[in-house]
Amino acid sequence: MQNSPNLVSADRPTADSVLGEARSLFEPVYRTVVETLPSALAEIVGQHRGWHTAGASKTGGRAIRPALVIASARTVPGCSGHTDAVLAAAVSVELAHDFTLIHDDVMDADEMRRGRPAVWAEFGVGPAILAGDALFALAVDLLAERAPAATSTLTRALRTLCEGQSADLTFEQQSDVDIEACLRMAAGKTGALLEAACALGGRTAGGTERQVDILRRFGAHVGLAYQIADDLRGIWAHPAATGKRAHTDLVRRKKTVPVVAALCSDTAAGRELRRRYATPSAACIEETVDLADLVERAGGRRHAEALLRQHCDSARDLLVRLGSPPDRLGDLRALVTLIERWH
Repeated sequence: MQNSPNLVSADRPTADSVLGEARSLFEPVYRTVVETLPSALAEIVGQHRGWHTAGASKTGGRAIRPALVIASARTVPGCSGHTDAVLAAAVSVELAHDFTLIHDDVMDADEMRRGRPAVWAEFGVGPAILAGDALFALAVDLLAERAPAATSTLTRALRTLCEGQSADLTFEQQSDVDIEACLRMAAGKTGALLEAACALGGRTAGGTERQVDILRRFGAHVGLAYQIADDLRGIWAHPAATGKRAHTDLVRRKKTVPVVAALCSDTAAGRELRRRYATPSAACIEETVDLADLVERAGGRRHAEALLRQHCDSARDLLVRLGSPPDRLGDLRALVTLIERWH
């Protein structure tokens, strides 16, 4: 990985420009790392990333996590955001993220990912698990080689992520999940890796412990906001926008933030939703549309949207405490705005 010319963004960058530049920086390195795998595993990862699909540049995911690494690094005065160590952190976070997605689809039996067949549906469960394991190993190896002092930040986040995913699976069988438990699960399942991305950006850029801690807390709020926005999209966004089948969370009786908020409401719609959620999974689109309507009428959507705004506001407040020049905060501000409006 070679250092590039200074590309610090303008005062008011757009989220698209931030994500696009991040992808141009980390994607070539990501490909190079994946190509060190045996050809069969590299092919699987390429299918997951959309490298073999027309318009692949638009189908490999949003690149939020590597963009957060690079944008966080740029808040540290004197760092362009794309030194070897920063790019290694960005690529490692994306490798780890893809590992979790491939395994998550196996656990949830989701057949679609980013508008294409999920890896397990295309290649089988065994190869999918193996490909995910390989990505995990690549993520840790790359960071250990390029930024060894930061490796534990990633591994701790992955351990927390596994705990959050375990809670998510357990919640499917529980009827008494409250909103606090749901948010703790989201903080682990999704928030941990976004929190690590921001901390890694600060650490690999040479930030002080205070700066790294503020970025870590910023990332924790961004991670919760991201998961809440994803929960809202999982119910109300069109499948073309999510790349998944409609209402899969409702079919599986997932305890997402809007659902749990509705289940805990003392409303007629909430009580009906609890009764319906206690039955076997919905089998038809009409039933899931009805469940979505119950969630909304019970106030679940409104409560989730309020939490989303709250965590985005908290993230912005923390940026002010960094004390960095405004032009070095623009990229992170643009990403927060994107997440806030994503649902």
